Amino acid sequence: MNDHARRMYNHAMEYINDANILQGRLDSISNASAIIRVLAFEILLKCAIYLNNGKLLKGHNYDTLWEKLSTEAKEEIEKTAQERMPAQVDLSNIPNLLKELTDVFMDGRYLYEKNEGMTREEVKIKGQSWVHRGAPLEEADIQYFPEELECLICGLKSHIESKI
Repeated sequence: MNDHARRMYNHAMEYINDANILQGRLDSISNASAIIRVLAFEILLKCAIYLNNGKLLKGHNYDTLWEKLSTEAKEEIEKTAQERMPAQVDLSNIPNLLKELTDVFMDGRYLYEKNEGMTREEVKIKGQSWVHRGAPLEEADIQYFPEELECLICGLKSHIESKI
């Protein structure tokens, strides 16, 4: 089991490295590094589940996957995650956060669909209007939660490393 878990873990770490490189090199507003980072998170989550119950799970519903972890594993991951940036992140509702991260992976890949039927100018005006209103998060097409994601990745990494 540990060989497979190590491959999963290493694969996720490669994606995180790639996301870091991509994020540092992009001059555009692409969300590619965020998508890759969320994919790495998914692999780490599935790896933790595999290490906890020996099952390889499929799917992209992170809140459903999270529930497959033992209570002890979730508590350990949450504790480490919270310690990563205690004053900066809100991890008080992990299931809701995981639903949002699922949306990043599922909808963020096809972001152009959010504005289907609109011209480039209309999309630009929509974005400017949103920013003018103070960029309210509840109105964002996609919410990325980069700090929370980093913390959860940190928690998962720590948990996995203690098991492999």
